[in-house]
Amino acid sequence: MARASNYERMQRRMAGAFLAYDQGQMIARYGLAADEAYLYLTFVGLPCRIGRATGQVEHRRGGVWAAADYNEAMTLYDFLCYARPGCRAAGEYVSLQSLSTVATGSVPPGGGLLDQAARALDGRADRLDTACRRLGGTPAGRGDVAFRIPVFGGLAVVFQFWRADEEFPASIQFLCDRNILQFLHYETVWFLLSHIVRRLEEETAS
Repeated sequence: MARASNYERMQRRMAGAFLAYDQGQMIARYGLAADEAYLYLTFVGLPCRIGRATGQVEHRRGGVWAAADYNEAMTLYDFLCYARPGCRAAGEYVSLQSLSTVATGSVPPGGGLLDQAARALDGRADRLDTACRRLGGTPAGRGDVAFRIPVFGGLAVVFQFWRADEEFPASIQFLCDRNILQFLHYETVWFLLSHIVRRLEEETAS
């Protein structure tokens, strides 16, 4: 049997930690649907469920339930377990740099991720508009492609994409709700953005 990776071990650890929290509070905080087996929610346009006895996160695509990946699962655990009492989306969007100043006082990580994704999506820009709509997005903001993409719990992010030209490479910028750190740790914001980027890459690949 193959040895579990650090990511797999961490995801299992967080599934166990999830079970220690009051699921009734989660249901009340977000108005979740629930039955004896699962909590149900929509996350970045996909139906998801979390096992109430196992903590396992799954999503449904094409009518089939499948295990969530690391970034998806870790973001949902943070939403459900970390969010502060009375957390509420502001509906105002700020740069990642301003979030970094609030959270850590340092330059935000992840620039390489966004640069790599921008290069990949530059060749698929004609499909990016449709991909954003599949994630539940609505046009908003500046850029060659710019959408407000709903996440969870009333939160959304603004995705902005600029094609490459003679002077500048392709680029991506995300704006996040001003109150997002009431819902997620700063580091988890990058799990969320990585998940959105991966979803857009998948949607534009076909």
